[in-house]
Amino acid sequence: MAYLLFLKKFSLSLPVFVQKLEKLFGKVSLQPDEKGYVLTGEAISIEKLLELPEVDAAYQLTTDWKPFSFFSLRQNCLEILQDQGKETYRIQTKFYDKVPVSVMSIYKHVNPYVKHEGFVPDETGFELVLFLEFKKDRKNIFYRVSFREKKASTTSLSYPFAVIIEEPRTVEEVADLLRVCWIFQLPLYIVTTSIDEKKKLFLKAKELVKGIDLEQFTYFIQRNLPPGFTVVGFSKHAQKSEKELLPLFNQKLAFLFGNETYGLSQELRDQATVLIKLGPASKKPFTASQALSYVLGLYTAKQI
Repeated sequence: MAYLLFLKKFSLSLPVFVQKLEKLFGKVSLQPDEKGYVLTGEAISIEKLLELPEVDAAYQLTTDWKPFSFFSLRQNCLEILQDQGKETYRIQTKFYDKVPVSVMSIYKHVNPYVKHEGFVPDETGFELVLFLEFKKDRKNIFYRVSFREKKASTTSLSYPFAVIIEEPRTVEEVADLLRVCWIFQLPLYIVTTSIDEKKKLFLKAKELVKGIDLEQFTYFIQRNLPPGFTVVGFSKHAQKSEKELLPLFNQKLAFLFGNETYGLSQELRDQATVLIKLGPASKKPFTASQALSYVLGLYTAKQI
């Protein structure tokens, strides 16, 4: 069995790390591969791998590097979902070289194909992560597919929410929200009528927040609210308090925030499932990132 490992970025001795692996799993081989390592052995447990302080992420490999085509890629994804018996999934991508393949084109080819067989993409409630890597050798594109189950995580508490911000106006407000979403691995949706403008704003925010790998982060810039969520909007003018938010935490929630200048538009206020006012009464409302942190604190307190 082969596994793809990404190690944490601190000083470590690979020979010592291999010795630790062999104490756990018997004879293993650890070989560098692109920006990670391929680990092979007969008795490896991905759950135990993720308990090691050196390991940042681990996936079970299902293919070696192979010539890219959308047909073979979507077929490999379908085979994994069928073999693992998981209904919901999330796609993660990693591009080692610049290739003429976009994340959105991958979604458009894979998602409808596997959905026809009864499998559902779900960015927050997924059971399985499909990890898709791409590289270029001369002029040829190659890809590789691996996976992990959601339960194979070192995080003691998961945060199954999505975050939406309407028409952000400044780099700083996007950067502050992006930082929180990255830390808690929350998908971020930017709802706007100016797609290209907000793409530029988002990329500037990403540069401001160091250490974010967009290939490991789920975000969308689109015109409409994402479907399938109970949408909780936040406004200082709302009539309902945070007490009425607590019973909703068992639903598939998306938290909706307005920009720091005008707040939520009337259109999105009307589309929200519920509007909530956070914190004590004040003329100075929370920023989106402050409000999100406050809500995540409420959820954490409820869970522990």
